[in-house]
Amino acid sequence: MMSEANWELIVHRLDAIVLGQSDLKLDIKEINKKLAILDTIKQDVDEFKKWKDLVENTMPVTDMKSITEWRDKMDEVISPTQLKEKIDEIDKLKTFKTKATTIWVVVQAIVFLLLFGIEISKAFKP
Repeated sequence: MMSEANWELIVHRLDAIVLGQSDLKLDIKEINKKLAILDTIKQDVDEFKKWKDLVENTMPVTDMKSITEWRDKMDEVISPTQLKEKIDEIDKLKTFKTKATTIWVVVQAIVFLLLFGIEISKAFKP
């Protein structure tokens, strides 16, 4: 038969194996988490590639380059903030033009009505 020391050694070894298995399970869980993260990243990259292909199919790269060149040239002429300011000024001028035209039409209508009223009153005077 086996001695008490042998049994203790076997039990000690079994405990070590169990602890090793627990450590392996934790390592496997950690690896699975990292694989899930990598899978998510892969999906994101695939979606980005699909988007890139869609953009390239919608507008060829040469067109995008020409637009970029045009934008660079425009940036040399006028900055985006200056362009926005000019657009705002144009909008203000459009509003002013609309108001001025409306006022001019109203004044012309009033003058017409006054002249028409004067002519009618002359026609009815004995």
